[in-house]
Amino acid sequence: LPLASVTYYDGQRGRVVAEGLRYANGIAIAPDGRRLYVAEVIARRLRVYAIGAQPEFLEEQDLIAVGSGLD
Repeated sequence: LPLASVTYYDGQRGRVVAEGLRYANGIAIAPDGRRLYVAEVIARRLRVYAIGAQPEFLEEQDLIAVGSGLD
């Protein structure tokens, strides 16, 4: 079920910034801080988000099917 989410914590409060993910188990930020990568183990894909000027707003840029469970 697509029940996983990604949250952002700004030091004072947390909020959901991406939801509807299928077992989001791995997450990474690009070295330049402009992209967020989220591995969906069950869906066997990698979601790529653009991080805006306000980090709590993500824009999905790509959905990459990898044919294997990522972590």
